[in-house]
Amino acid sequence: KVYLEASTMYLLPVCCTSSTRIEVQKVMQSEADLTEALNLVIWNKRFLSFLGLWPLKPNQFLFIFFIIYMIIYCIMGAGHLIKNFDQPEVVVANLTDNILFGMILGKMFICKRNCEIMIEFLKSIEIDFTTRMYDNVQEKMAYLYYNKIALLFVKISTSLAGIASTMYYLRTFFENWSAIVSGNFSYKLPYPVHPFFEIKDTPTYICMCVYLALGIAIIVCGYAGPDAFVLSMTLHVCGQFAVLSCKVNHLLRDNENYHRHISNIVLRHYHLIRLAEILENNFNIICLQQTLGTLLLLCFTVYHIISTSAYGDETTFLAFALYVSCVISTILGYCYIGECLIIESTALREAFYNSNWYNNPPSTSKLINICMVRSEKPLMLTAGKFCVLSLNTFTSDQKDLDRAAKVLSWNKWLMSMLGLWPFQSNDLIFSISFIYFSFLLILEYLSFFLYISDFELVIMNLTENVAFLQIFVRMSTLRLYNDEIGEVITEAMKDFDETNYKTAEEIKTFVTYYAKSRIFFKLMMVFVTITASSYYLTPILIILGNGGLPEIVTNENVTQIIYLLPYRFHVFYAIENIRMYTITYVWQMPFAFVSACGQSTADCIMVTLVYHICGQMSVLALRINNIDTEVCDCGPEMRHMMLMHVRLLRMGKIIGKAFSATLLVHLLGATSLVSVLGYQMLSSLSKGETGVVPLLLKFFLFIFLVLLILYAHCLVGENLLTESAKVSEAFYNCRWYDMSKNNARMLILCMARSQKPLCLIAGKFTMFCLSTLTDVLKTSMGYLSVLRSLL
Repeated sequence: KVYLEASTMYLLPVCCTSSTRIEVQKVMQSEADLTEALNLVIWNKRFLSFLGLWPLKPNQFLFIFFIIYMIIYCIMGAGHLIKNFDQPEVVVANLTDNILFGMILGKMFICKRNCEIMIEFLKSIEIDFTTRMYDNVQEKMAYLYYNKIALLFVKISTSLAGIASTMYYLRTFFENWSAIVSGNFSYKLPYPVHPFFEIKDTPTYICMCVYLALGIAIIVCGYAGPDAFVLSMTLHVCGQFAVLSCKVNHLLRDNENYHRHISNIVLRHYHLIRLAEILENNFNIICLQQTLGTLLLLCFTVYHIISTSAYGDETTFLAFALYVSCVISTILGYCYIGECLIIESTALREAFYNSNWYNNPPSTSKLINICMVRSEKPLMLTAGKFCVLSLNTFTSDQKDLDRAAKVLSWNKWLMSMLGLWPFQSNDLIFSISFIYFSFLLILEYLSFFLYISDFELVIMNLTENVAFLQIFVRMSTLRLYNDEIGEVITEAMKDFDETNYKTAEEIKTFVTYYAKSRIFFKLMMVFVTITASSYYLTPILIILGNGGLPEIVTNENVTQIIYLLPYRFHVFYAIENIRMYTITYVWQMPFAFVSACGQSTADCIMVTLVYHICGQMSVLALRINNIDTEVCDCGPEMRHMMLMHVRLLRMGKIIGKAFSATLLVHLLGATSLVSVLGYQMLSSLSKGETGVVPLLLKFFLFIFLVLLILYAHCLVGENLLTESAKVSEAFYNCRWYDMSKNNARMLILCMARSQKPLCLIAGKFTMFCLSTLTDVLKTSMGYLSVLRSLL
C-alpha cells in the first residue's frame, strides 16, 4: 500500500515539490533495501548448511560426517602433541592449530544443541523483513543500518577466514612439496597431526594432503560460520531495538491512539527481550570459548610470528599475520555487538523516559511504567555468564575496575577478623574481641589512676591509653553504625560495572582514587603490623640486649629483677618468677592483634569509602561539564546527574555521621600523642639508659603511624572538599540558560545544594583538611615545649 501511494505521488509531478520527490525516492530506496536485507539470512544459511547445521533445514548426514572428521583430526592432533611433547617449538605449533580446531568442534556441538530454539528464533524474525513492521522511513533506516553492518561483518569474517586458512595450508604444502622434489622425503603434512601410520610414498602423502584440505572449508564454515550467525542475529535484535525507540518517540505522542500504541509497544518490547535472552542463554558458551581461545591463540600465534620473522620467511609471517587478524576481528566483533546491545537497550530506556508518560491517565501509564522498570537493566551478552562483552572488555577497562574493587575485598578480610563485615557479621568474634580489649583497657586506666602521683609513669601510661581509647572508639563506631556502613558499601559495589561509565576517561578518573586507597591500605597494614609487633616485642629485645632480665639494687643492697611487660596493665598478682612472667606475657599477646585490627579496620574502610565518593564526584563533574545543551531535550541526562548527586550526598552524610566521633577522638588523641611521644624520645635520650635503642625505635614507629593516619584523614577530607567544589563549579559553568525551564529548575536546585560541600567533621567542631594537619602539629609542638621544660 505504501509502495503504491509513493508511486502515485511520483507520477504527479505537478502536485509534488522538489523535497517531496526526494522523500519519495528515499521511501522507494528503503523498500528495495529492506528486500535485500534478507541476504543476511541467506549468507548465514550457506555457511551453516555446508555443515548440516542450518536450523530450518538440518542435515544429519553432513553433521555426522563432519563431526567424525573433526574427532579423527583432533585425535591425530593429540597424537602429534604427545609424540613431540619434548620439543617446545613443535608443541607451540601444534597448539596454534589444534586449539582452533577444538573451538570449531565445540561450536558445532553447541549449534546442534540449540537447533530447535533457533528454529523458533528464525521464524519469529521473518516478519521483521516485511514493510508492515515499519511505520516510516526513519524506522527502516534505523534497522537497515545494523543489517548492513551485520552483512558486512559476515562477508569480511568469512573471506578473511578463507584467505588465512588457504594461505596457511598452501604455504606448508608447497614448502613440503619443494623438499620432496629436491629429494628430501620428509613428507611433513600441512597441519601438525600424526596419522598413526608411516607415510612412505608420494601418493599416500598426496592423499593425506587432500584429506587435510577439507580443513579449509571447515575453518570457514565451522569457525567463522557460527560466529557470523550469532553476530548477525544479535545485530538484527539491536536494529529492532532501534526501531522500537523510534516508535516510542513517534507513536506515543499520538494521544488519541495512545492506549493501542502502548499496548503494541509493550508486546514488542517483551518480544525483543525474549529474543536477546535466547541469544544470551544459548550462545554464551560460544562467547566464553571465543574469549579464552583468543587469548591462547594470540599468545601462540604472536610467538610464531616473532620466531619466524628471525628467519626472514615473509610468506610464513604473512600467513600468521592473517591468522591473527582473523582471530582479533572475531573477538572485536563479539565485543562490538555486546556494546551495541547495551547502547540500544539504554537508548530505549531514555525514549521511554522522554515520552511524557506523566501527562497521560494512570490507567494507560502503568504499561509504560513496567517497560521503564524493565529497561533499567540493559540487555547484554556475556562470556559464559562471567564477563560482559563490550568494547570495554576489548580494551580491558573492566579489569581496571576489578583491580580497584579488590580494595573493598581487602577491607572485607580485615573487618571479618573482628566480626564486623556488615554482610557477614559474627557477634561471637566481636564480643570476645571487644570484651577482652575493654577489660585490658580498664586495667590500663586503673594503672593510670594508681600511679597518678608519679609524673614519669603518668606520661608512659598516657602514651598507651590515649591510643587504646581511640581504638576502643573505632571498634564501638564500627559496631554501632554497622548497618549504615553496609549500606554505603552496597552502593559502592554498584560502581564497579563498566556499563555505568560513558567514557574511558571516567573510568580512569575513578580508578585513580582507588589507587590512592590501595597505597594507604598497604602502608597502614605494614606500619600497624610493625608498630604493634615492636611494641609487644620491646621487652624481649631489651632482655636479649642485656643478656637477661634487667636488675636494680634496692636500698638494702639487694638485687631485684625487673619483669618487663609490653603494656602497662595493672595486674592483681605479684610476678616473682619466670613461669608467672611468661604466662602474663603470653596472655597479653592477643591484645597486640586486636589493637592492630581495631586501629586499621576503621581507618581503612573510612579512607576507602571517602575516596570512592571522591572518585564518583569527579566522574559527576566530568559529566556535568560534557552535558550537551544543544539537543532537543537533555532532561534525562539532567535527571540522571541529579539522582547521582543526591546519591553521593547521601553516602557522604552517612560516612560523616558514622565516623564523626572517631575523627574527634583521633584529632584530640593525635595532638596529645605527638607531644607525649616526642617527650618520651627526648627523655630516653637525656637519661642515656641501657636498652634505649629499642625504645627509640618503638616510639619513632609509633609517632610515624600517628602522623600517617592523621595525614591520611586530612588528605581525604581535603580531596572531598576539592571534588565537591569541582561539582559546584561544573553546575555553575553549565549552560543552564539554553535549557528548558524544568531542566533549569533542576540545575538551580543542584547549584544551591552544592554550595554546602561534603566534608569530614570531627564531632561537628572542625573540618578535616590539610590545614588541620598543620594546626595539630603546631599545637603538639607547643605542648611538647611545655613538657620539655620539665626535663
